[in-house]
Amino acid sequence: MLQEIKIENLIYEIRNKQVMLDSDVARLYGYETKRINEIVKRNIDRFPEEFYFQITRNEEKEIMYLKAMVVEENCLMYLQSMVL
Repeated sequence: MLQEIKIENLIYEIRNKQVMLDSDVARLYGYETKRINEIVKRNIDRFPEEFYFQITRNEEKEIMYLKAMVVEENCLMYLQSMVL
């Protein structure tokens, strides 16, 4: 059974911009992350400059923390629905 992906859970705010990680875009479209990056690099002139940027280690840690919080929240909601 495929898990439903909620896009709003894949959008983060970094540098005052709403962004999605390459790994999340890849998962949405059914590609490997490295393939998404190759496609962007091969067609870089088609994307606005602000479309694609490298995040810092601190930004990555913050996103991983936020992702863990979403997973934990989803697990709690699932468990609560089982109890009810």
